[in-house]
Amino acid sequence: VARRLGIPLDGVSFPGHFLVRLPVDDGVLVMDPFNGGRPLGVDELRERARPHLGGEIPDDRALAQILDPAPHRAILVRILRNLHGVYADGEQWDRAARSADRVLKLVPDQAEALRDRGMAYLHLGHLGGARHDLARYLQLNPEAHDAGAMRGHLVELSNQRIRAH
Repeated sequence: VARRLGIPLDGVSFPGHFLVRLPVDDGVLVMDPFNGGRPLGVDELRERARPHLGGEIPDDRALAQILDPAPHRAILVRILRNLHGVYADGEQWDRAARSADRVLKLVPDQAEALRDRGMAYLHLGHLGGARHDLARYLQLNPEAHDAGAMRGHLVELSNQRIRAH
């Protein structure tokens, strides 16, 4: 909308919260679109970033990198991943699977989207799809924090396959 109005507003994939930035004469104005477009100062931005950086306060260079404009594709992926989370929390597994599938159309082999779609498929009873996606997730990310749980799901899926034959 801003671009159509001639306003050079960019999305920022800030850790934990989507922000927007507007170039101004002496730098950039960073705003929170989900809080009335309230401008955010440098100190507040550093504090907001801190929990996502292991407790470290970002220096000027790190903060500038965090505030780089996000590509349109990255913004769309973030929206779809957020939708997936909402759908999964609401146990709307068909919608959760579709949102993860759309992420994979934009970013093939995105590990988390494979895991998310695989888990949605598991809940929907699409065992072959679940097996495929979870196995691919583990190929791409064998040391993931949830790798043990995903391997457990694959073992259970294999056991179900054996019992069916």
